[in-house]
Amino acid sequence: MLFRSFCTHVQAQEFRASVTVNLDQLPISQRDDIATMQSDVSSYYRAQRFTGADWEGAQIPLDLTIYITAGNQQSRRYQGRLFFNMKTNCDNGVTSPLLKVLDKDWVFSYTLNQQLNYQNLKFEEFSTALDVYNFIALGLDADCFEQLSGTKYYQQARDLVQLGAGNNAPGYQMTVQEPGEFTRISLVSELLDQRRYGPP
Repeated sequence: MLFRSFCTHVQAQEFRASVTVNLDQLPISQRDDIATMQSDVSSYYRAQRFTGADWEGAQIPLDLTIYITAGNQQSRRYQGRLFFNMKTNCDNGVTSPLLKVLDKDWVFSYTLNQQLNYQNLKFEEFSTALDVYNFIALGLDADCFEQLSGTKYYQQARDLVQLGAGNNAPGYQMTVQEPGEFTRISLVSELLDQRRYGPP
């Protein structure tokens, strides 16, 4: 993971997301039901307002690569990896890496032309994993401007992890087995730990 903090504000929506879906590990015969995944996810980021309001800042640049590693066409269940790359806008008009995560523990159902909607009280196997990192990205962006101002977004990310854990979904366990082990909850917990900011 890589953290930096150079930010600037202009009027815009929340995310400017570039989405890639890599199906190289999946047999061609099993790709029909996920053929629209890349356009489905791109549409999700164009249409969804995660903060529930107009975003008064520069769009947060995201590069997402979804690797489908296994699938079952009959059950329409898939295994995947999510590479989530968040950048930040610098004063000189370029972007700089802020967070890079490779999440390897993702199992979900998917159908052709799947409609994706964010619901904070409903667990969705596919989109909730995206939303955990979306709220982390919102929190990191907010922290660029004011210390601890990203806390409410990290708390929303934690709530989503807890929602997944309540559904016994893979990747949402609330405990860490090994020190330093990466999990969704370990990342969110680290960001909510105020000691990382040091003395005021």
